[in-house]
Amino acid sequence: MKRALILLTLSLGTLLSAQNFRIDVGGDKGISLAAGTPAEGVTVQQAAWQKENRDKRLLFSGKVGKEWLKRSISFTPKGNGMVSVSFMSNSKDGAFVSYRNLEIAGSTLKNVKLEAGKNGLPANWLKLGKPEYRDQTILCRHNDRFSQLIPCKEGTPVTLTFEVRSE
Repeated sequence: MKRALILLTLSLGTLLSAQNFRIDVGGDKGISLAAGTPAEGVTVQQAAWQKENRDKRLLFSGKVGKEWLKRSISFTPKGNGMVSVSFMSNSKDGAFVSYRNLEIAGSTLKNVKLEAGKNGLPANWLKLGKPEYRDQTILCRHNDRFSQLIPCKEGTPVTLTFEVRSE
């Protein structure tokens, strides 16, 4: 009985400390997006609050813990143009979610290695709120994020691979 209680306590602690990473992908100037097949540990949904424009923004998310996990997301634009990729989490406060070791296929991402620029933040990345940065790793929350516009071609699938964990 005692052992069962300890295991239950540990399980609840893991569940309560679990966070979700979140990456929003938004089409610029009305570009619709089709989600690719979700990778293991990743869910995807459209931005329902945008009603008739819901297919212009995809929300990718998944559970993270204290260990680095390799994850990937994929989508296909239904038009040519720029698409915003925003690294964030589902939490507005509390622990950050960290991202590193980015790779992209089907498009280009500036400063994929997340190297610091003159201001001490990753060069070529836009920041919203107060995300953090250290050692080629971006630390994000819902309102504290890094993003970048990437060029996309109609019908060309884009796959973004990354490592992620909770801080």
